[in-house]
Amino acid sequence: MVILACVLGALAIVAGAFARAAGSPTNVFTDPTGDTVGLSPDITGIDYSTTGAGFVTFHVAAALADGSDTFVVLYIDQDDNLATGSYAPDSAGADVFVEYDHLANQYDTERWDATARKWSEVTLGSDFSISSDEDGVTIGIDRKDLGDATHAKVSVFTGAWDASVGAIRQESDGSLDVDWAPDDGGYDVDLSPLTLHADQQTHTAAKAGKRFSVSLAALRSDSGQYVSTVAGQVACTLTVGGKHVYPASPPGVLPGSVPAARCTWQLGKKTKGKALTAVITVSVDGASLSERYSTKVH
Repeated sequence: MVILACVLGALAIVAGAFARAAGSPTNVFTDPTGDTVGLSPDITGIDYSTTGAGFVTFHVAAALADGSDTFVVLYIDQDDNLATGSYAPDSAGADVFVEYDHLANQYDTERWDATARKWSEVTLGSDFSISSDEDGVTIGIDRKDLGDATHAKVSVFTGAWDASVGAIRQESDGSLDVDWAPDDGGYDVDLSPLTLHADQQTHTAAKAGKRFSVSLAALRSDSGQYVSTVAGQVACTLTVGGKHVYPASPPGVLPGSVPAARCTWQLGKKTKGKALTAVITVSVDGASLSERYSTKVH
């Protein structure tokens, strides 16, 4: 590949540690603004998300000016092993890369051939996707295309292309118009299929003739953040004395600093002493979490 061939050996990335901003989601990584060279798009961050089916979406935040001859490359070291991926210092052991050519609005996908020790074009799965806007590039890839990896290391670089010489644009001091994120090593990402975990579950007292509610706050495994529940993501079931009771209102969100799904039912006046079982289910991006609560109506 032309762009990568001009970069190999010109820049060196040394494997090292990275740090996330305190309190930030675990799937969001930031890169300092203003550290780009020349006309290269300035990378300000990268984030990713997963689904229950194992689809991974990366978003590279980098301003892409209209008509600019620039590119964005995402490196993925799918086994987090420098020895099995590209040996070039600037690709940091990557096994797969995706390059987006902004001016041509085209992309290229390649995989490292460890036997031939070179990059080879590869066609990724039919659900592979790539799109861009003025804020950056979004890349969707099935985990199967990454060897069903559960953990990987990723890095990104951007550059400005000089078509007159067929190479990355250079400044007068010889520095290349590029930006890297991170500046050293790569970002650790968890590619495991999305799961949801219960953080808080609450319920009101089950009293005959009164309303009864249960709530559930769920955390995403990819970000460690709460699921912001919306209509269609919450299901509610209730049985009292073996009979199904319909919700008194559509599923809602419990007010407060923690977003929690809430289900509410109206208990009959003659339900005292009967067994009650409530189930609340939160679903998002192909992952679901159900919590059950059982008691007797008072």
